[in-house]
Amino acid sequence: MSNSTLSGNSANVGFSSGGGAIHNNGGTVTVSSNSTLSGNSVTDVDYGHGGGIAFINGGSFTLQNTIVANSPSGGNCYAVGGSITDSGYNLDSDGSCGFGTANHSLSGTWDNPLNPQLGALADNGGPTMTHALLAGSPALNTIPQGTNGCGGLILNTDQRGVSRLQGSACDTGSFERVYVAPPAISVVAGSASNSACLAANRGGVTLILSDADSDVNALTLSATSSNTTLVPTSNITFGGTGANRTATITTVSGLTGTSNLKIKVSDGQKSSTVLVTVQAGGSAKNTISGTTGADLLLGQGGADTLDGLGSGDVLCGGGGNDSLRGGSGADTLDRGSGTDRATDYSAAEGDARLNIP
Repeated sequence: MSNSTLSGNSANVGFSSGGGAIHNNGGTVTVSSNSTLSGNSVTDVDYGHGGGIAFINGGSFTLQNTIVANSPSGGNCYAVGGSITDSGYNLDSDGSCGFGTANHSLSGTWDNPLNPQLGALADNGGPTMTHALLAGSPALNTIPQGTNGCGGLILNTDQRGVSRLQGSACDTGSFERVYVAPPAISVVAGSASNSACLAANRGGVTLILSDADSDVNALTLSATSSNTTLVPTSNITFGGTGANRTATITTVSGLTGTSNLKIKVSDGQKSSTVLVTVQAGGSAKNTISGTTGADLLLGQGGADTLDGLGSGDVLCGGGGNDSLRGGSGADTLDRGSGTDRATDYSAAEGDARLNIP
């Protein structure tokens, strides 16, 4: 059996038996490549075992590149006098199939199941229904090209007829995820955001994410810093959920300078980046001009003049009496401990004026 989906089957069976999807009594079964077994069960919960697979009386079972998961009763696998061979790159959500982590397979436990992140059984194209792999699924990009048939003559399509591989490696299971477009990320500031100054050397920027073909909740964020002395990567932390996220950026206290941060959003296959320029002033009177993109300008000490120039800027006055000019577009202008003034505040442009009369 290969490139097949067995879903929602059940068996009402007696003691030492079971197998909602597959029951093997003394025979030999090979799931040769890339199948998905999900949501299969036994209805006799007192005696039935192996909601997904049961093999007894010396039966043997070989699995390769296959998902066995989400059995609501009986567990995924059950064996009495039989054996199971893990031919690699399998996924077992509750650990009952005994894969462990050998041969690059993945297993959860009864107490801590591994969520394969499968979509509902649906028409995802092709002649038969499948469970789509959602963004962030541990079954994505697991099988290297040239391994277990990935990308070769044996394993060159999925159940729907979609070519394998689509990404850097083949996916486990009967469904190969297709990535149409990369996710998008943008920085916003002003009245419609959570951007703010959090300390003399710390600010928060608001990130808006979207993805045409992935669950936005599964998108992941990471960042690099061009000046890790001023902004170590560990000083960039992310919060929020779904489409609305935040990045909190902290410069090393007492240091001045500039760092260009590349914030990346990924759906597991494709990614996009946005640039945030961080500038930190010192104790003297500073004039800090931003870029045409998104900026975090930290005046820190002194009577500073901060000019954001473009939109999506967060201007933090710091300790002196500062002059804050956001520039075009929506910006966040936030006073420090001094008496600051916003020279071009515009509600019509969407500016936010915090702690400034």
